[in-house]
Amino acid sequence: MPSSMSWTMAFRSEESYPYTAQDGECKRNGYVVKIKKYVDLKDEKEVTEAVSSKGPVTAAIHASTMSFYSHGIVDKRSGCSSLPEDLDHAVLIVGYGSEDGVDYWIVKNSWGVKWGEHGYVRIKRNVNACGIALDNSYPVLNMRSLVVVATLVLVACASSIKEEWQQFKLTHGKTYRSLVEDKNRFSIFQDNVRKIQEHNKKYESGEVSYAMKVTQFADMTQQEFLDLLKTQGKAARPRNGLEFDSTGIETKTAIDWRKEGAVTAVKDQGQCSSCWAFSAVGSIEGQLFLKNKTLIDLSVQELVDCANLIYGNLGCNGGRMDNAFEYVEDYGIQDEESYPYTAHDGKCKRNGYVVKIKKFVKLKDEKEVTEAVSSKGPVSAAIHASNMSFYSHGIVDTRSGCSSLPKDLNHGVLIVGYGSEDGVDYWIVKNSWGADWGEHGYVRIKRNVNACGIALVNSYPVL
Repeated sequence: MPSSMSWTMAFRSEESYPYTAQDGECKRNGYVVKIKKYVDLKDEKEVTEAVSSKGPVTAAIHASTMSFYSHGIVDKRSGCSSLPEDLDHAVLIVGYGSEDGVDYWIVKNSWGVKWGEHGYVRIKRNVNACGIALDNSYPVLNMRSLVVVATLVLVACASSIKEEWQQFKLTHGKTYRSLVEDKNRFSIFQDNVRKIQEHNKKYESGEVSYAMKVTQFADMTQQEFLDLLKTQGKAARPRNGLEFDSTGIETKTAIDWRKEGAVTAVKDQGQCSSCWAFSAVGSIEGQLFLKNKTLIDLSVQELVDCANLIYGNLGCNGGRMDNAFEYVEDYGIQDEESYPYTAHDGKCKRNGYVVKIKKFVKLKDEKEVTEAVSSKGPVSAAIHASNMSFYSHGIVDTRSGCSSLPKDLNHGVLIVGYGSEDGVDYWIVKNSWGADWGEHGYVRIKRNVNACGIALVNSYPVL
């Protein structure tokens, strides 16, 4: 990277000189920014200090083993080399952090957003993993260039938001009945993008604990989003859940049931308010795996169609996890393959079952939830999710504006584990808004403070 900076001291915008992925004849014609010089960094300590105080830093790494990287922290066990002669790929270090006691770099790649963690890879820090601290530098700009860049950003906003709107519609398959509706939805989209940008400025300054991004909900008003959040209804035939027995339980420091194979892939509930059914099914799937080591996708649609009014649920208009457990206690539940999800209310087509539960256990506080997740498996939970539509990554805490009051609970989720990052304890929570939402379909919520009411309504089934 320094060699390119040494002669390319001035740069044009991408719009005026677009990328073609091919060698071409130089068409240099003016510039929008010019650098004065660049700074070389000699070791990982200096890289950390530079990223912390100066901003993103270029790096060369050995990337030969990263072609199929999905997620996680790359360390020396990956087979990558830390020798200078093996460096073969240029990347950008944009930050760093820690997870479960492991320090890592946040690295931006150039292989598209479908690669890795939305285009990024985390590489173990402080051990020169993959040679990441061998060849590092960053540019120094003059103040005039900074002013020019800021002005150009403002000018580019109008065109970029339209491009983002078109990409949003393509990505999420959005179509509208008329040009008028498209225009109205675009206006809503613009407002939401501004909110996301304002929030992320607070995230960068440390005022809030998680980042936001554009999600499938970005063309919806807040009220439309709230209409999707429904854990409502009442138990028409109330039964008391079993009390939790914590005798002899040794709580683990951290647990992730995904790594144990007890959690199925993230699903998308669509426009059906069936979060309660996804939560209940996920908890049953976990217990079934722990009993016979077989992971089976169970039928959410059966609960939507069949565990309805007599059990106090309203199908695609909301329901409760405990009510769903009562149904499975009576009739059992089929698998997803034989009774697939449609995201619509339908006629009950119950026909046998692959698993039946005996009872369900209710948990009374966050201590019991921790003990249950540690020793029993994934646990159903209700949360207040009104502010989570655009969640991207990070740990949601009380600063998010979510409520911890029972009356505000409006979404069913599945707690699949817990851990700590930089001294902050968190829950690992599986959602039902698709794998593109949040952290690959998951959200982390601060633990031991009942953040978002996560410890108010919790239960798990007994097979």
